[in-house]
Amino acid sequence: MPVSMTGKPDKLFLGRIVDADNVYVNGVLSGSITYQYPPRRYNFPAGLLKPGKNLIVVRVTNNTGKGGFVPDKPYFLVAGADSIDLRGDWLYKVGQVFMPVVTGSGMGSSTVSMQNEPTGLYNTMIAPLINYRIKGILWYQGEANTNRPTEYQQLLFALINDWRNKWQQGPIPFIFVQLPNFMEEQYLPSESKWAELRAAQLKSLSVTNTAMAVTIDAGEWNDIHPLEKKVVGERLALAARKLAYEAGKIVYSGPIYRSSVRVLMTTFYNSWIIRYLYI
Repeated sequence: MPVSMTGKPDKLFLGRIVDADNVYVNGVLSGSITYQYPPRRYNFPAGLLKPGKNLIVVRVTNNTGKGGFVPDKPYFLVAGADSIDLRGDWLYKVGQVFMPVVTGSGMGSSTVSMQNEPTGLYNTMIAPLINYRIKGILWYQGEANTNRPTEYQQLLFALINDWRNKWQQGPIPFIFVQLPNFMEEQYLPSESKWAELRAAQLKSLSVTNTAMAVTIDAGEWNDIHPLEKKVVGERLALAARKLAYEAGKIVYSGPIYRSSVRVLMTTFYNSWIIRYLYI
């Protein structure tokens, strides 16, 4: 650390880590996050870092899968207008390995997540609100259903109808987010369950008083919860102004594919026949 960066508050950016982390700076616990999705941004008080060599230790706790530091994220230390890039090789060692918990059926498992149990989220987060009047519903979900896109189409239709019946306010606006781009780029043609689920979401526009915010340009290949939330919020707000607040001729959606026509044209040029296929 140069002297110019010490004696002032510092901020450490550690991208994203799978799953949990504890950050120690010069032996002092200086930050901790318990699950993988939040971006790691830790503020340090003035005086914690000193001129010359400093030691940053990150204890990573990984529950399933590969774990560790997520690539292509910001890793740097900043103080005032100066910063230090922390990308590159870090020393590491495996601390402790735990065997999977074995249930009575002999299957490996982790701790039970109540939010993934049947009706868990509905009973705790939706049912208590039904006695309140609402202006509309914003819905951003689908990542966990990408392996079952056809089923998701049926489920989303059912969800919209069920919630409208529960609130008894007629066809209240239901505005949803179409999933963004995610996962590594494929260099060869391949099928995409994410694309199929986006198509299933698109079909939900056939339900009256619904709107869709397209976010294909707002995702990150390495983050299922992309950080660009402002764009998503702005697009949802435009749709809400139109459907829930009847804001006149406001443009709240991009163009939606309707149909295509194949036209075969033949042009005679001297002794050559040239054919054009327009789609």
